[in-house]
Amino acid sequence: PDIENLPFMLSIGIILGMGVAGFVMSSKAGIHDPTPAIFLMIVGVIFSWWVGWLPAWVLLITVALISIVGAAVWMRIFKGGGD
Repeated sequence: PDIENLPFMLSIGIILGMGVAGFVMSSKAGIHDPTPAIFLMIVGVIFSWWVGWLPAWVLLITVALISIVGAAVWMRIFKGGGD
């Protein structure tokens, strides 16, 4: 592995890890809602950008993607009648 890519890989690990952690925590709490996982992933992205591991354009793209996915998931939840 290229040492220059290490911070980027760490960032991806942190973001995915936080997403999984949010999902697991909410599932254990009996909350079947992706919001905690999405929120934690956004925190992971912002943290990685803040410590300088991710370039700003990655932050922008990720936040945009998460916002789109989050909106789609919210629509599905509300249309699904609070399943």
